[in-house]
Amino acid sequence: VADDSTYHLFGAFGHYRRQVTDALELSAGGRFTHAEADLGKIWNGTEDISSSDDWSNVVFNFRGRYQLNQWWDIYGGASQGFRAPNANDLSGNITSRSGDEETGSLDLDPEDSWTFELGTRVTNECFDFRAAAFYTLVDDLITRIPETSVAGSPVITTNGQEAEIYGVELEAVWRFDDNWTLSGFLT
Repeated sequence: VADDSTYHLFGAFGHYRRQVTDALELSAGGRFTHAEADLGKIWNGTEDISSSDDWSNVVFNFRGRYQLNQWWDIYGGASQGFRAPNANDLSGNITSRSGDEETGSLDLDPEDSWTFELGTRVTNECFDFRAAAFYTLVDDLITRIPETSVAGSPVITTNGQEAEIYGVELEAVWRFDDNWTLSGFLT
């Protein structure tokens, strides 16, 4: 990370939840984020330079839960995400034990994402089971790639085009005694 640098991050979040009926609960939230990077001394290969940048964004999330009966729920939601480049993304200069070199980039955009989730949960006195499917779409993913196709080429930080992340999460919990619980997770 560049010498004499500062990185400031501010966030404010609000959340509203409403029990619409005995069985239906809806919620919505919003988050404001402001990030500011002041990079003191960055070696650009020929001289020390300095740089500063800042990013602001507002994201929202919406969720719903419907109780089918006293122990079985279904739920879903949509959430936006935002990640500003951090100080290492912008000015990192790392050499690993393997000799690989990794450098930051001052020409980065923040990541923006949407995540969608649908799931179900069954709960009683001694057993919980949860299953959920999720899908995330990321724009301008901050990633690291080799500068050239030559093996051992330095790795630079850049924005990718898009990324899709999807999968299933499973969780089971068995409370077989007042003092003992057995649980397992799979993603």
